[in-house]
Amino acid sequence: MDVLVLYHNGVTTSMALEERHFQAIQKAAGGCAYVCEDEQTAIRNRIDADILVFWGGTGTVPEAWCSTSRRLKWAHTLSAGYDLVEQSCLWQLPVHLTNTRGIHGKTIALTVLGYVIALLRRFPGFYRCQTDHVWERPLRSLPQEAEGRTACIVGAGAVGCEIAASLKSIGMHVIGVKRRPAALPDFDEVVGIGCLQEVIPAADFLILAVPLTGETYHMIDSAVLSGMKPGTFLINVSRGSVVDEAALTAALQVKRLGGAVMDVAEQEPLAADSPLWDLENVIITPHMSAVSDCYMDRAVGQLCENICRFRNGTPLLNEIRKIKETSRGKHPDKRSRN
Repeated sequence: MDVLVLYHNGVTTSMALEERHFQAIQKAAGGCAYVCEDEQTAIRNRIDADILVFWGGTGTVPEAWCSTSRRLKWAHTLSAGYDLVEQSCLWQLPVHLTNTRGIHGKTIALTVLGYVIALLRRFPGFYRCQTDHVWERPLRSLPQEAEGRTACIVGAGAVGCEIAASLKSIGMHVIGVKRRPAALPDFDEVVGIGCLQEVIPAADFLILAVPLTGETYHMIDSAVLSGMKPGTFLINVSRGSVVDEAALTAALQVKRLGGAVMDVAEQEPLAADSPLWDLENVIITPHMSAVSDCYMDRAVGQLCENICRFRNGTPLLNEIRKIKETSRGKHPDKRSRN
């Protein structure tokens, strides 16, 4: 089988696909592996393939190439997020769709643990003192400890479970919020999404680890924010639009919350004139919570396993919807699009 990889190192993401990764993909496929920086190059060179590999979390879904391909059977995104794929013509084509799920947990959990410790121990304030060359100990807002504090993790999936384990290791009480609640290791309790408003008042940290869907869009709005106790910290490592950014900004400006960590924004990159940049109780990172020097090794390893499954006719890992149905109904014949 032939594979087309659409990926531009240094532009698509900061993580590089190396020659050894391409060789592993080609070996698994048992055919040709074509590498193009963009879909226009693939179309211009008349490259067609059975398998498409691209980055579907941010950027552009290769709709033009998908619409002209006569061989495409399976499209795989190297990201876990696929909300842009759902909004594209690719979602309507009768092909397998998979994402890279299950490799991000340890990295994101390590990042969240760092955020929590930084907020509890007042690292942002110390850094501001350092840049101002000021030796100053906080008197009004002493550094805090994690023992006995409560974290509410919205999204108790694979990533949420890794986050829970890291927070339990520093003595926190952990509540999970999940569409289908069930007992899980490292969670002291797990409740349904309908109970979110009930558990939020107990949280010292509200951590978001859910995908962006119609159900989760702006799920953290002014009503939810007003239900959080004063001083609570919000950490978003999911998608920016899970939070009503305007409502969050207003809550932070009046110090209704203790602070927030925004690894994502409703519009990325975050606008230079956003008031969030200048708030002392906000940490902003550029959508990096899952980024790691190990990411591509894990992602390509998972992809190669799936290619072997595809060649053998066995079920694929991380299929994001059944091939003959979507939330929008049956797929049209892709040949009618040519």
